[in-house]
Amino acid sequence: MKKLTKYLVTFAVGLLIALLVAIYRGAFEAEEAKQVVRYLCDAFFVATICVGGLGALVFVSSEGAFDMLAYGLRSFFSLFKGTGKRKYDSYYDYKQSKAKNKMESGFMLYVGLFFLLVTIVLYIVFYNI
Repeated sequence: MKKLTKYLVTFAVGLLIALLVAIYRGAFEAEEAKQVVRYLCDAFFVATICVGGLGALVFVSSEGAFDMLAYGLRSFFSLFKGTGKRKYDSYYDYKQSKAKNKMESGFMLYVGLFFLLVTIVLYIVFYNI
């Protein structure tokens, strides 16, 4: 049940983003069907970028793409602290502690892919009207 809640909350946030962008673009005030579909396509694409892009960043981060940069910055700023003591003695220790705290990102990627599918369908409809 907890897993389903993650999907539903992420989906609701994506729909809220799409709704806000659609309202901002004027999708519900447009007079032509082609304009409405265009604005909805834009709205779902923004939701795709927000939800799917965030999911991709969390996935890449949890796989360790930014670990060297984060460790370097931590080490650099620990030089300016009064104690001079580092939290991690080596990069290996830092990697081991990060491996224990991996974040789940699959639900954001799947919801982002769903919004991308909706965007593609709306794009096809837009060019066939």
